[in-house]
Amino acid sequence: MNHIRYTSLFLALILFFGLTDPFGQTIDATPATPDLTPAHNALARLTVYWSGGRGTDYWSSRKMSSTGATLKPGVCAVDPKLIQYGSKVTVPGIGTFTAVDTGTDVRNRTAARLSGKTPEEQGALVIDIFFETKEAALAFAKTAPHFARIEWTNGNSATPRAL
Repeated sequence: MNHIRYTSLFLALILFFGLTDPFGQTIDATPATPDLTPAHNALARLTVYWSGGRGTDYWSSRKMSSTGATLKPGVCAVDPKLIQYGSKVTVPGIGTFTAVDTGTDVRNRTAARLSGKTPEEQGALVIDIFFETKEAALAFAKTAPHFARIEWTNGNSATPRAL
């Protein structure tokens, strides 16, 4: 009886580790990985953040991003699961920004869920664009569209330290 149990265990291990199946064919034990590469264009809710003063967090007030990169004009915060750090994010008619930061509201898409009028807008990505001052950020927010179709090219997957 133990002999049958050990034989069954042995065969199960052989099948699991991908040696051969009972018919002599090679089995690949590696599970198929779905293609999780995001599209390189999407609808995004554009938001702003700035350095210092009220309405900014500890790191932003010190011009330091969550990746360790220095915050300066031309950078933005993204959801790194969808847009890699170092990617160039283009907002047509506005400019190109380098993805170096993230935040809870960016990852949770809070602004899109709260201000979106359609299901597509409510499911949009959030791109948080950095400005040196609150005045510059609010001036941009008044004139820029709330939602825009963005494009991006993947940057390096390593965390950028100095841009």
